[in-house]
Amino acid sequence: MRIFSSFMSKSFTQQSFWSFGCHVVCMVVTLLSQVVISRVFGAEGRGVFANAFTLAGLLALFLSSGHSLSNAYYVASGKQSPSNAAGSSIVGFGISVCLLGVFALYVIWFRPPFVSLLSNNIILLAFAVVPVRWLCDQLGGILRGIGRADLAYTYYAVSGLFRFLAIFFFCIVMGCEKLEIIFIAALIGVGIGFLYSMYCLRNSLSLSYLKPQFKAFKQSMHYNLRFYWGRIANPMEIRVELIVIPLILTSASSLGIYAQGFAILSQVLLFPSVIGYVLMPLVARSKEKSSELTARVCRVVFCLSFFMGIAIMLLAKPVVPMIFGKDFSPAVSLMWIMLPGLILRSVSKILYYHFQGEGKPSMISAISFLSLAVLLGIDLVLIPLIGIKGAAIGTLCSCFVEFTVFSAIFLRKSEIKIRKMIVIQREDFQFLLSKVLKSRKAKVG
Repeated sequence: MRIFSSFMSKSFTQQSFWSFGCHVVCMVVTLLSQVVISRVFGAEGRGVFANAFTLAGLLALFLSSGHSLSNAYYVASGKQSPSNAAGSSIVGFGISVCLLGVFALYVIWFRPPFVSLLSNNIILLAFAVVPVRWLCDQLGGILRGIGRADLAYTYYAVSGLFRFLAIFFFCIVMGCEKLEIIFIAALIGVGIGFLYSMYCLRNSLSLSYLKPQFKAFKQSMHYNLRFYWGRIANPMEIRVELIVIPLILTSASSLGIYAQGFAILSQVLLFPSVIGYVLMPLVARSKEKSSELTARVCRVVFCLSFFMGIAIMLLAKPVVPMIFGKDFSPAVSLMWIMLPGLILRSVSKILYYHFQGEGKPSMISAISFLSLAVLLGIDLVLIPLIGIKGAAIGTLCSCFVEFTVFSAIFLRKSEIKIRKMIVIQREDFQFLLSKVLKSRKAKVG
């Protein structure tokens, strides 16, 4: 285990690079999984898959009570010990599983409109993923709190890799064409990821046993309840359109085209997802000194996301139909509409993590509700008129509103000029280079 621990890095730069590598693995295996699903089941099957996992993801947000974030915040700020945070998660997990069972019975018994595309078997399998995935997030929050975001992020790579291997084996090797097998593969992936998370937590903290901690749970809920609705309302946390579209359009293939287009373009958020994951605990430990670091991260991420987005779009027209099939060609025009919004979203996501670390979940919730209101308003007006292009315009506008409000608040509080938040500086490259060289010299020494 010592070799394993020393291999994992602990500094901000090293954690970011390690998490970035894991995210690249996630991106590759997710893309390969989507290719297999699209080729085997077509645009309609892709739409059903997207609708089911969006519903499961939304359910996971409803039931999580924000414990992953509160674990990271309270452990990093020293307000809870890792064992107390773990005990608090056990209490939250028990409550969430009970609520999950009640909701599953409701959905299967009454069959509300948002599950019109799904069979009961798919609903049950998608819901079964929720508690395991939720518990892994809680464990990851504790690891982030102790300064091991690198270990926490590795879960996503492990889970995604085994999910793809299971999909490939069942769909390609065994030739299975039942959509339920995709959800069984997802269960296998999150199950193995859970075992990995438990292994990391046990060896990092030397925890021999865990017991429920009701006092810590009550403290965590004080943070969670202020952030809870904002996380659910954040359109980028869960793709709300993938639930709204089936209520307006009955075409599963249209949903699949939109879902695939967004899934490809969302790789623009690669860098902020990784760096923000590491940044949040650092802000929690040192709120006063974090604004300059956050501004530097914002401008580097904006630059990287811009060039990555342009590169994706230059390849999209020939590559999308070639890899996913001709049915997915209309996704390219949707991606052009969403591109500017997701580039701006890369900065918003960093500020989102910054304000989490400052312990201001109520403000994040308010901004998320505003962004959601814009998205839903535009979707409800435009989707009936112009179809899934209306959903793409809704995404663009909600991202712009979110960026504007987050940036205005951050710039006013930090007294940093907008240029220093989005225009990359020469010293940024020198800073990153010095950190990398320093880490290499330390390893050699």
